[in-house]
Amino acid sequence: MKRRRMEKGGYYTVEAVFIVTICIWVVMALLYSGLYIHDRMVVVSEMNQKLAEKFQRGDGEAALEWQDEARQSIANKLMLMRIKKIKVKKGVLSAEMTVTYDLPVSLRGIKSLFSGGRPNMSLAVARELVNPVKYKWDYDILKGKGSR
Repeated sequence: MKRRRMEKGGYYTVEAVFIVTICIWVVMALLYSGLYIHDRMVVVSEMNQKLAEKFQRGDGEAALEWQDEARQSIANKLMLMRIKKIKVKKGVLSAEMTVTYDLPVSLRGIKSLFSGGRPNMSLAVARELVNPVKYKWDYDILKGKGSR
């Protein structure tokens, strides 16, 4: 009798090992997902802020020093992503910032889930540089409708 009871006890141990292993993988995936979503939101928010600071005031072109400073500023606020480079293009009516980043995750399954199988991932944000109120005011002054 005692021998049969000992054999049954081993089944629960083996099952518990499988269940705990699966639970650990699920918890790790959830943690990485939270960190990844946090970092994406921080990067997009910071990119919008940096573009607004630089171009809405009419500061001109994006110098390499400014791009390095923006990269360092964004990288200091991230938990999981690693910023590789920042590229800024300024057009006549808009400015676009593209951030190329990498995920230093050793778990291939989780990394491929986030990256979609691409080695380098990027995020892009564009801001319009048009200030309609200012153009309306200038138009009114040119047409003689407004006073200065």
